[in-house]
Amino acid sequence: FRHDRGPGTATPPFLAGNPSRIFTTAGSGNTICYNAATGAPIWQSNIDPTAPWTVDPYILTGSMTVEDTRLYAVGHNFTDTMGTLVCADALTGELEWQVVAPISDSPPLVIGNVVYVWGGGFAGTGDALLWAFHRNTGDEIFKATIVSFGYLFRNYMAAANDIIYAIGDNNLYIIDPANGNVLDQINGSYTGGVTVDEVGGVYAHTASFGGPSGLQTFGVTVPIGLTSFILE
Repeated sequence: FRHDRGPGTATPPFLAGNPSRIFTTAGSGNTICYNAATGAPIWQSNIDPTAPWTVDPYILTGSMTVEDTRLYAVGHNFTDTMGTLVCADALTGELEWQVVAPISDSPPLVIGNVVYVWGGGFAGTGDALLWAFHRNTGDEIFKATIVSFGYLFRNYMAAANDIIYAIGDNNLYIIDPANGNVLDQINGSYTGGVTVDEVGGVYAHTASFGGPSGLQTFGVTVPIGLTSFILE
């Protein structure tokens, strides 16, 4: 199947559920859910719910996150530092709560009963912030400034062994999810997102504009062929 969603987007689709559903942007600040097997639309956030919703005037440039039966999405633009975080029923699209949150082009991260947003500015226009909200109510748990006027661009977070890993200002930050405290940082030329595996291995890219890129691993046995070092 194929659907024309209008102007192009760099938002990755999110696949979740049983039966599987695809969640992606319906253009601008709206979300749409498809049946993954047939491509049939199931709901669109600004049309189908009892109380239609959107993250307008912000846009969705990071993918949504679906955990259990809830969808979380955060808005982004290139001028503001604060936007909106929404929580909706992933099955029906009905809005559950909506709160002020840092703008972000990365998907929210859910750990237990907490949803985290990593954002606050684009390319040094604002502080790099980690905000935590209760996933059921949207109540704020904490907000932490990780980098003053930090450079963030598609820096997807990841978590392993009760630790959050996030890249900002080209450094890798190791963060306590209980309070947002930075436990350690590794300075370098890290870009993009962080990936973790099922045994707690942490993977991050190094890159430079016009130069070579590499993949580094932390805290796991180094796969053959990767330029890597071990985090002590």
